[in-house]
Amino acid sequence: MSLEPRLHLRASTTLALSPQMAQALKLLTLSAVELQQTLEEALQANPLLEVAETDEESPEETLPIATNEGDESDDWQAQLLERPSAESPGEAHEYTEDTLQPAPEEQTSANDAESFDDELLWQDARPARDDDEAPDFTEWHAAATDLHHYLHEQAALTPLAERDRALVAFMIEALDDDGYLHEDLDELLASIPPELEVGREDLEIALKLIQSFDPPGVGARDLGECLRLQLREHPDTPARRLAERLVSEALELLGRKDYAILKRRYACDDALLREALALIATLDPHPGSRIGGEPPPYVIPDVIVRRRDGRWQAELNPAVAPRLTLNQRYAQILGERRDGTEALREHLAAAKILIRQLEQRNHTILRVAQEIVERQQDFFEHGEAAMKPLTLRTLAEALELHESTISRVTQGKYLQCPRGVFEFRHFFGGGIAGEDGEIASATAIKARLRALIERENRTKPLSDTRLAELLAAEGIPIARRTVAKYREQMQIPPANRRKAL
Repeated sequence: MSLEPRLHLRASTTLALSPQMAQALKLLTLSAVELQQTLEEALQANPLLEVAETDEESPEETLPIATNEGDESDDWQAQLLERPSAESPGEAHEYTEDTLQPAPEEQTSANDAESFDDELLWQDARPARDDDEAPDFTEWHAAATDLHHYLHEQAALTPLAERDRALVAFMIEALDDDGYLHEDLDELLASIPPELEVGREDLEIALKLIQSFDPPGVGARDLGECLRLQLREHPDTPARRLAERLVSEALELLGRKDYAILKRRYACDDALLREALALIATLDPHPGSRIGGEPPPYVIPDVIVRRRDGRWQAELNPAVAPRLTLNQRYAQILGERRDGTEALREHLAAAKILIRQLEQRNHTILRVAQEIVERQQDFFEHGEAAMKPLTLRTLAEALELHESTISRVTQGKYLQCPRGVFEFRHFFGGGIAGEDGEIASATAIKARLRALIERENRTKPLSDTRLAELLAAEGIPIARRTVAKYREQMQIPPANRRKAL
């Protein structure tokens, strides 16, 4: 075996993506919101890019979201020791007219863009748009709040001594986002320095006060206590008293819906038990979730489906797919000057590539969307029960595209039609061959399954085996385990949990 260094030639085939190809694939994968952010960054960074003016007014391109930075937590230990004056958590900031006036250096004159030095400092010469300077008051939103801030506001409006106010603030911070106190009072007491001279009775009094705050049920230590606190807000009736006993002593039986045992244990008839169960059904096991929380995600449809000449057709949403063009002013400068324009020429090349890639992205998305609409015409006419099986491979073969390209196009893209807003992938799914040879899609089977469950007798709900038999009678042979899988995907409980009194 020789240890001398040698040179070897080996032929291999690899796929290397150019920067332009990588950027094109990234644009194809972006959702509508991500695309708007990317184009906004490109418009700010490249002076040769601008949005082409259109006659039609497009919807807002930005979706303002109200945010809450949150207030710093109160130093409750300092309040107990030094007892400073409490500051209201809900105190609003005062604004003067000077706050809303733009600074003089922020007002850029459009005439400054007429003069260029030898180094073409286009960043300073680019004219400011009027819509960037003028504040849009329609985009102002109230600051979002959360449960803890909401409780602090109520505590600030309650007449309390400074020591009690600090204890209430301490207990509020110990609650979770649902409003529950999971830590034991003894554990909380151990975290308080002994020199503050706080006892367990002080924490219990502070907790009782919090339990009187809105929303009802906040400050509970378990589910039963949470439901009891909410029941106290209802008038005193036999149904309410029975409901209090049920949530305190029989939560497990309620979960199993074992109504026979409940009637024997509490000596009640069907009417009283039914009334108590209806009262419990109105309670909220997560009272804190109604206050604040994460804002709902915004969805902007990439494609709009309309009915034209008796057929459903897809068209791009102009608010998502703006048409970019070259800035003619800078293009004229490049034509007149040859020296000192290297930076602008690089921006020109990048602008042309981005415009071409954006047009190709829009063309590909429209092709895929139109093919989906053509194959799912019955869905737009009759709903999910008429959905047909469709796979990525089938669509790729029909459009002569690679399956990975179809996957990128359908990722995070949405379609708007009279029936609602749906993700592209909502229209894909396998199917089950019926007795007549026709294949029913999984979406259509789920719609039929949901319809059967909605019409069932709640006193004797249909089991998964019975549902499979009913579907087989309609020409859809399906196994019981498949029925159970579809039911779980639709978040429908099993028969024993759907039973009503």
